[in-house]
Amino acid sequence: EVAERLFRAKHLRGLTRLKLTGRGWTARTVAALAAMPGLRSLTVRESGLGDDAAEALANSPALAGLRHLDLHTNRITGRGASALLASPHLA
Repeated sequence: EVAERLFRAKHLRGLTRLKLTGRGWTARTVAALAAMPGLRSLTVRESGLGDDAAEALANSPALAGLRHLDLHTNRITGRGASALLASPHLA
């Protein structure tokens, strides 16, 4: 809940690059993170993200400007990878 409020803070909307590492991120947290409209590069490593989190990312229109996405060492399987690959918001 704290991370969700942080990611929605107005003063962070100008961030263009963000790197996160660590456990405890959920699909809801990732959805809040994905609402940051200025992101061009997003790295979320070793966080235990699963398919629900990947789908939350894939469904976020705010990621249309993303040029780099690194989800290394997470728990995303075919369902999550397919959602990301087919997302109309990720070029």
